Amino acid sequence: MDFMANTSLGTIFSLIVFLIGFGLIIFVHELGHFLVAKWVGVKVLQFAIGFGHAIVSYRKGFGLRLGSSQSQYDQLVAKGEDTTGISETEYRLNWMPLGGYVKMLGQEDFDPSAASEDPRSFSRKPIWARTCVITAGVVMNVIFAIVFFMACFLHGLEFPAPIIGELTRTMPAETTFAQGHDGEREYRGLQPGDTILAVDGERIEDFTGFQIRVALASRNQVLNIKVERDGEELIYPLKPRQFHGEGLLAVGVGHPRTLQLMGILEQWQATGAQPGMALTSVNGQSVTRYSQLKNYFSESKGHAVEVEFTGDQTDVTAQVEIKPKIALQLKPVSQDSDSYIQHLFGFTPVTRINRIQEGSLAAEAGIQPGDLITSLAGTAWPRVEQIKLLIDKSRKEEKAFSVTLHRNGQSTTTPSIMLTGKKLLGIGYEPAVDLPMISQCIDDEPAEKLALPAGSRILSVNNQPVADFRQLLPILQSITQASPEGGHLAIGYQLAIKDRPIYSSQLGYGAQHAKDLRMAGWQVPGELHDALKPHDVFIKAGTMYEAVTIGIKKTQEFVLRTYITLKRLAVDRTVSLTELRGPVGIVHIGTIATERGWPYWAFVLGLISVNLAVINFLPIPITDGGHIIFLIIEKIKGSPVSAKVQTAAFFVGLVLIASIFLFTLFNDTTRLIGLG
Repeated sequence: MDFMANTSLGTIFSLIVFLIGFGLIIFVHELGHFLVAKWVGVKVLQFAIGFGHAIVSYRKGFGLRLGSSQSQYDQLVAKGEDTTGISETEYRLNWMPLGGYVKMLGQEDFDPSAASEDPRSFSRKPIWARTCVITAGVVMNVIFAIVFFMACFLHGLEFPAPIIGELTRTMPAETTFAQGHDGEREYRGLQPGDTILAVDGERIEDFTGFQIRVALASRNQVLNIKVERDGEELIYPLKPRQFHGEGLLAVGVGHPRTLQLMGILEQWQATGAQPGMALTSVNGQSVTRYSQLKNYFSESKGHAVEVEFTGDQTDVTAQVEIKPKIALQLKPVSQDSDSYIQHLFGFTPVTRINRIQEGSLAAEAGIQPGDLITSLAGTAWPRVEQIKLLIDKSRKEEKAFSVTLHRNGQSTTTPSIMLTGKKLLGIGYEPAVDLPMISQCIDDEPAEKLALPAGSRILSVNNQPVADFRQLLPILQSITQASPEGGHLAIGYQLAIKDRPIYSSQLGYGAQHAKDLRMAGWQVPGELHDALKPHDVFIKAGTMYEAVTIGIKKTQEFVLRTYITLKRLAVDRTVSLTELRGPVGIVHIGTIATERGWPYWAFVLGLISVNLAVINFLPIPITDGGHIIFLIIEKIKGSPVSAKVQTAAFFVGLVLIASIFLFTLFNDTTRLIGLG
């Protein structure tokens, strides 16, 4: 009901247009088989789009009709009647539009023994002729991929610009220093606004290409990311990894943003802010680039920032006060770990639930957004980076666990939770930086000496009140900047033990501690970043020759990427099956692209055509590549592979393809309705 209510006539039209394009790709693939079969003298019985029974068919001499004309034609032939003027080939549209086929005399995938002695039979043709027929479909898909890419780049289309956007905490893009600048704060991590020049010497033209290059890295591979920052070229050696152990490999870089609003938060409406306005100043100072905006927030010391938006008419403005987001210190869990502990001077904040997936185990257990996690799977006040490890351990050991939560001053414990199969707990979580509560005092940091019990509160530093971690950071930085070589400070705290006593202790720190604290700071908050329009770059070929060159280059590039993706999926296991898209997902993405205009429609069809060519040429029984393998074996041994072996192989291939289809269909559907 909701789907239909949200589906506009424009979307339905885009869906139809995309499906026509998808049908065109299938048509040209089968047309390749058909034309070459005719060229080498093979008798073609059917040319079909889709599988199953025919919806409509056409045969010269019979005309267009509902259903198939094959039985009527066979009866005429069986009776020996004159079929002059009646075509031997039936052209048909079948009811299941998931592919197509060309049915040739003497070619039966599931009954290879049904060979014909007719000299026009496929099986009677020499191996070179059969090879040409089989490969023709793939060749046609490659040719049309070039044509699709050529057409869209001749017109031009927008891609996300090759510019660094916001960084994800604890990911390689934020934690790695530029080559030759180890330990220098200003060179730690990529920065929003950096222009991506190349990855391992390969020129990057757009942000999507950068993401794909990173996602297709092999496990433990280090990529040299070359960027330009304020006229200086830098190289960052980044090792991609999965975020929280899930999804594709990434380095933790978001899409670049402009300063134009594409949406607003509800609390901004009263200020007059509207979509389409541009962010023009911060604290009265003009800004023209996102990197400038980031710098103002970085220098805010945690104070609210006044941002001004201006409409098309320069006299229409809106002022909004926005709090910066705190970025805590990061400490590797171990020397070789990709996981980081978020802390300040060794004090780690407690963990808060910030999201619950509808219908998840967490929702069933009564967990709510805003809950503080006081215990999970037997670990008291777990740190943020410990949550996933504890959950994964419980799943691996097949042990039920409970979660104890702090909610509105009361403690509550969930029923036992058992994770089975791929069922997820379904929670989002974050450091509760708006509280002064700590989960742990970590080793080798100033706080280690206090060894405060989990749940204790920091009350003051050098007699300056501390209400949360947001206040703690500027106080600590002020003290350490005044005494960068080391010193002492007085910490007031309340212990999480009986009667909750309050104490004050001297805490010493060294020069390295002071230097490390400088790594903490302030960032553009997510709600502002997400409200800004993505920064796109328009890519257009200047001449027809350039368009053809780009078309060939893109086809080569995507063929290679498709093969690498399959290797990462089957061998390296850095790409999960859950990342694959089936027919529903392809149609959904294709419809969205079509709504943006015909160049994006052509680009997606080019991608699909490349993928169809690659998949069809894999050495899997039932695909064109599988048929080629059988022909190679026949050439080597001097006789065809036995009918029994071919039949068994084709059934295995059918089961494999059907399994992948059903798996991707399930994933696509759950994503589309919001359950994935």
